[in-house]
Amino acid sequence: MIKSIELLKIIIKPLYKSIKLLLSDKVKSKISNQSKLLVYNDRTNDFKVIGNNTLFGNGHQSWLNDKRRLLNDTYQDSENYRHLMIFDTKKDTFEFIGKFASVYNDSGYRCDLHPRPSGNEKKIVIDSAHTHKRKLIVINVDNSQIL
Repeated sequence: MIKSIELLKIIIKPLYKSIKLLLSDKVKSKISNQSKLLVYNDRTNDFKVIGNNTLFGNGHQSWLNDKRRLLNDTYQDSENYRHLMIFDTKKDTFEFIGKFASVYNDSGYRCDLHPRPSGNEKKIVIDSAHTHKRKLIVINVDNSQIL
């Protein structure tokens, strides 16, 4: 049986190496001072920048089942909208799903979308306050067109 402290060492050592690499000059030289999305292989310490010229904004990503596409949102834009999209890492394109007004951007009540697909990817669940009340919203999507 593995003791708790040994288990922590097993978990923390690779995590520490990963964080050290991501903060290194090797990574900084490739991403400059802009937000970039990195796909990082923790076994080899290799990484690549994806969506460099296509994906806009910083947000929350979830891999879809095919491990090729990312469900992605953005923080609010200059008009206070948060955008929801699916980014195709092979084609370097995105499918726009929608945008949601965000009325609480500069407060503790701020509400990012945090999108998550359902297991069968026929629905997307988001957090939203676009109705002036914080709610979970379920979006039905046509699997053949988007997911």
